[in-house]
Amino acid sequence: MNYREKIKSKYLIPLLIIFLFQFQIKLFAGDYDNEADFTRIYSKTTNGDIAATGSPIMCANDNNKCDWNYNGYLFDIDPLTLHDGSTSIFSKNSGGAILKLPADVNGSDILWAKLYWQGHIFGLGNNDDFNNAISGLENVKMVDSLGKEHNLTAKYSDIFYYGYDEKNVYKNEQKGYRYFYQASTDVTNIVKDSYDFQHNYFIVGNINATMIKDTHYILDTKLNAYVKWGNWGGWSLIVAYKDPSTSLKNINLYEGFKFLLPPFGGTASLIIDLPPNSFYTPNYGTVKSKTIMFSAGAEKKIAADKLEMFSQNSGYLTVSNTLNPADNQINDSITYLDTEINATRIFNAGIDLDTYDTSNILSNGQTTTSIKVTMTASANAADQAFVGFIGISNDIYQPKVCYIEQLYDNNSTEINSTTKIKVGDTIQAKLTIRNDDNETADDVSIVRIFDNNETSYESNSTIVNNIDN
Repeated sequence: MNYREKIKSKYLIPLLIIFLFQFQIKLFAGDYDNEADFTRIYSKTTNGDIAATGSPIMCANDNNKCDWNYNGYLFDIDPLTLHDGSTSIFSKNSGGAILKLPADVNGSDILWAKLYWQGHIFGLGNNDDFNNAISGLENVKMVDSLGKEHNLTAKYSDIFYYGYDEKNVYKNEQKGYRYFYQASTDVTNIVKDSYDFQHNYFIVGNINATMIKDTHYILDTKLNAYVKWGNWGGWSLIVAYKDPSTSLKNINLYEGFKFLLPPFGGTASLIIDLPPNSFYTPNYGTVKSKTIMFSAGAEKKIAADKLEMFSQNSGYLTVSNTLNPADNQINDSITYLDTEINATRIFNAGIDLDTYDTSNILSNGQTTTSIKVTMTASANAADQAFVGFIGISNDIYQPKVCYIEQLYDNNSTEINSTTKIKVGDTIQAKLTIRNDDNETADDVSIVRIFDNNETSYESNSTIVNNIDN
């Protein structure tokens, strides 16, 4: 974002005019702030993993062509609408992306899938103009990997936002508005019914985002300054899947809406605390972990941000890789570890969707963490982040639980193939259960099924002895 000058607080008095959106969101004209703490929305322990894909719905305009290697400021971008899908289906915009899963994974293996989209809406005008501009942001269209069209609508509970309207415009008699939002909806059945290794391309479009160049400096409530931000809009598809050929994993997915707006000439941090006891790592051995984060608003040109994750042994540690370096992780990239999801699209205007290897960060026996984003702004330019999704996948080890069953007759003699048992004799069963690994075995159930036609259990005859060795 870029700003002109700070203003006195007398301009920050909100107008208390209540109105109703078309999709039934009641707000106050002036300032809108609907952040959301991150909560766990999905948890599963299975042989499988998580994956993500996504796309912007605009690019930097270079003589009516997309400049996918744009190296300027986002707040100076001249946006060109992206049309990866047919304009007869997507009247506004569309972006397509490949969902890359292991070759042996098919639609029936999809456990969970959700679509997220973010957009920045701005312009000049009054409260009515603002209402018209944001109308329909809860609706998008998706074409699945088999080419079937789906009209999708987010529930009110799945829409988060920050914005303002009827604010002064720098050296202009008009008023202006800005609105940053995230919406989402479940698409599990859509992905299950369409995906396979040969059919893996999804298109999402008609996302509400302003497509004209951001040229007006509009008074920002939080920053107390006249600011222009630039343009962005895009989507992410997050998937959890099962795969018997891979290791056992503890999968936990979280969503919310938190944003970082550093003051001009200063430094600020955003800390996202995940719920306690919401995942786990193995108590012993090597921790293998991946983390996905979806956010919007990044300024790639400004290398003054830091992404960190909390380790219960070492405190906050830097999360980075080759494509997301330690001083510029939030940088308009869509990546998996050290690979671009689409190698031809390097600058994804304002959209970040990255999968990191966090094995060297999380500790043995860790059950929660926090994500920390820190940004430093210059006197007239700053980075920003609107974080909407975090997913964590940890390898876990299966305890090697084994058992030995021995049977004895009335004389405490072990029964073998030559032992003769008479009808009515009492048989003693000794079951030794042993954990042959260092990993703790919790909540173990032992079930013995008797054939009631041949044997019956003698009530209250079970004795449990704990043998340390």
